[in-house]
Amino acid sequence: KKVQAVAAEYGTGGDVRVDEAKRRMGNIAHLVEQLMKAELSGPVYEDLIYLKSMYSRYQNLLIGLGQ
Repeated sequence: KKVQAVAAEYGTGGDVRVDEAKRRMGNIAHLVEQLMKAELSGPVYEDLIYLKSMYSRYQNLLIGLGQ
């Protein structure tokens, strides 16, 4: 599943460069757009919440770096 691939990348932790954070945010946004086209079921909802959490983490990282 694509969400699992993004989650694995998210789980790597460590220091993430600005360009890498932006790339990951783009990937997450693309997945959210794809999921929004699907019927909203329990698993889809869980994936959307998880993706939002990951997106927020990278957004906060960029804010902290002054981007």
